Amino acid sequence: MFGPPPGASSASGTHTFKARAGHHLPPERLPVKIVRDSYKDGRRAYEAKFILVRPDRYIAWAGNEPPGDAAAILAKAAGRKT
Repeated sequence: MFGPPPGASSASGTHTFKARAGHHLPPERLPVKIVRDSYKDGRRAYEAKFILVRPDRYIAWAGNEPPGDAAAILAKAAGRKT
């Protein structure tokens, strides 16, 4: 039981990894996809040669030089302690 008395959880159901609209995606390790880009066709407008984009299309990191500690950047973007 969580919360002040006489609190009770109203959550019910079962845990599933099935993707369902209106539910959070269950935690799962997802592989990193590296896309090589030619830096042309309008990409210069981004003003960064290297961009780490999360699956929800938010930019987690950007720069013009490769990161010194890529593992730390990936961990931070994934919400893990470095």
